[in-house]
Formats: sequence, C-alpha cells, structure tokens
Amino acid sequence: MQVQQAKSGDIPALLLLEKRVYNGRVPWSRATLQSELRQKSSLYLVVYEAATLVALAGIRWGSAEAHITNLAVDPDWQGQGLGSCLLERLIQLAQQWSCQRVSLEVRADNAIARRLYEEFGFTVKFVRPNYYQDVQQDGLKMVLRLD
Repeated sequence: MQVQQAKSGDIPALLLLEKRVYNGRVPWSRATLQSELRQKSSLYLVVYEAATLVALAGIRWGSAEAHITNLAVDPDWQGQGLGSCLLERLIQLAQQWSCQRVSLEVRADNAIARRLYEEFGFTVKFVRPNYYQDVQQDGLKMVLRLD
C-alpha cells in the first residue's frame, strides 16, 4: 500500500471512492474536491493498493483546532484497520501543528464510525439536526482534546 498526499489528478478516483463508500451518492463534487486540495490549511491523504484508490483522509487546521473533513475506506477494505491507521495519522498531524483539539462530524446512525472515534477518545459534544440533508440524518459533533 502507498499513502501519499492527494493531488488534483486523484479527483476522478476520489469521486469513484465516494460512490462506493456512500452507496452511489457523491457528497463532494469535483469542484469542492479541487477547492479543498488547494487550501493551504488542509491536507488530504490517499491510500492506493497498486493503482486502486482504497481510502481517503482529510483534515483542516487552525490555531487551536484541527477538523477532520473526511475519512473514507472502500467497503472491500473496511474492517482491516486502515481507517484506524489514517485516524491515528490525522491525530498525530494535529499534535504536530500544536492544535488543542480535533473535531469531526459523523452521521448519528453510523455506529461503526462512532465506535472507531470513541475508541480514540472522541466524545459527542452536540447534535446538528438534519446536518446530512441529502439523507435526512442528524450529525454528531465529536471532539478529542489533545491538551
């Protein structure tokens, strides 16, 4: 497996990964992905097995907080620890950037992701009603304190 920083050339593969992970939906458009990859305060990692993109992890950071924007693992690769490895790497980056906390949003009905985040020490701070409007689901704001 090869982990590297995402580039604009990865966008077609990222869109295909989203379709696989999100049951045919593509939550982020090509334009949104391009914009995210250009941000100086964002970092996106991609994981390839040979020529196949199997995972994505994204994070934005500011002076006190890092925010995980995306953590997606191809369904064929889930359950093998890849999400945990990427989450651990994102937390390490936030620590290197001297952030005091890491935050993220997760669908309230995504028990597998919630369990992963809780294993790393994230706690639910509040509910964002209908945050995921395309599927009419609440979002949970979860935070991990680093200080």
